[in-house]
Amino acid sequence: MREKPPDLGDGELAQCLAANWGIRAGSLDYVAIGGGSHHWRAVSGHDTLWVAVDDLDDKGFLGGDARTTLEGLCAALGTARAVHDHGLGFVVVPLPSRTGELVRPVGSHYAAAVYPFIEGRTYDFYERLPQEVRGQLLKMLAYLHRVSLESVPTIRRATTRPSEHHHLERALADLERPWTAGPLAEPAREILRRRRPDVAAVIAEFGQLADGLEAAGAELVITHGEPHPANLMMHGDTLLLIDWDTVALAPPERDLWWCASGEPGALAIYEATAQRRTNPEALRLYQLRWPLDDAALFIKRLRAPHEVDGDTEHALMSLKVTLENLAAH
Repeated sequence: MREKPPDLGDGELAQCLAANWGIRAGSLDYVAIGGGSHHWRAVSGHDTLWVAVDDLDDKGFLGGDARTTLEGLCAALGTARAVHDHGLGFVVVPLPSRTGELVRPVGSHYAAAVYPFIEGRTYDFYERLPQEVRGQLLKMLAYLHRVSLESVPTIRRATTRPSEHHHLERALADLERPWTAGPLAEPAREILRRRRPDVAAVIAEFGQLADGLEAAGAELVITHGEPHPANLMMHGDTLLLIDWDTVALAPPERDLWWCASGEPGALAIYEATAQRRTNPEALRLYQLRWPLDDAALFIKRLRAPHEVDGDTEHALMSLKVTLENLAAH
């Protein structure tokens, strides 16, 4: 996130780190990066650590309120820890607290996790991965999808139809009157108004694909959910996969569509390693779901009361790009 949370001070976070992890942070610097969590770089003695803080009111896919969302976040990172301990060293997991938890509440509605600080090369979200990196990722996903469910604690099942889509559908039905919740609401309405036919067509196609996938049934595996370039890090010669709050049971195509470039044989490495064929209809469904999910979340933010800051400006810009990409699909 680009803006520090206004209702969580560095002192409060430092107290949480000391009480739960025994970390006495000599410095605690906010890092304006990413779009889902807040991040700080903490230095404690000779150790440098990476602190991720999630707003429990902004993680609806994990729970219906702050308590159940915290439970969902703990379960997700617990699953990542189990997969890591199963032998998949590319899974980056948080450090346990003094009492063994991977996540601890902080402030009124936040949760903190602490990671080792890893030096490495990261990738931009829209960056085209080098062929050898893409091959490594496909093998990693194959290994992940082959992990036995008996090796992990309780894991949530990803829904085919996300609950957030209703924000986009309501907005489409409300384009004929001004949006007044905040200064960027009207620009958001205009962006969506121009793309209304494209968005409606994609929603209809998505619904048809979801009906077909649900009727046919599919093998469910442990999926990361968002193995895009920005969640990859090259540490020396080792490719790492970060940000595991979206881990869930789902068809393998939930991960694989990121690598399905449309080129013949794009997923051949995965299919050979995992020893399974991919489903073109499921790949198409998840290809459409991502921009629909993003557009719904950006619309939700911009139709709610807001001010102009780095995060709302990012939401408006990202809404425009997302709908342009969705129209191209």
